[in-house]
Amino acid sequence: SRRGAMHPPLVLENNPHCVEAILAFKKCHEENNYLLKTLGVCNEQKQVLDACFKSQKKIVRKEHHADAREAREKWRQKCEELGAR
Repeated sequence: SRRGAMHPPLVLENNPHCVEAILAFKKCHEENNYLLKTLGVCNEQKQVLDACFKSQKKIVRKEHHADAREAREKWRQKCEELGAR
């Protein structure tokens, strides 16, 4: 991963797998001033957050692939039903 790369919006509802990591990162940012954040005081929380987002992305991708596979199968079945008539 690139250093200093931006993270996606930290919306808890959109990131159910990473709630703890988001809250820890936000807390660190709230408790520390700009200079400390610039010096990397929240880097550990950021690394945990980035790892969580990466893991969450894999989970969501698998769910989407499964949904697409199911939709294709339903479409195929409908086409066969219509072709049989």
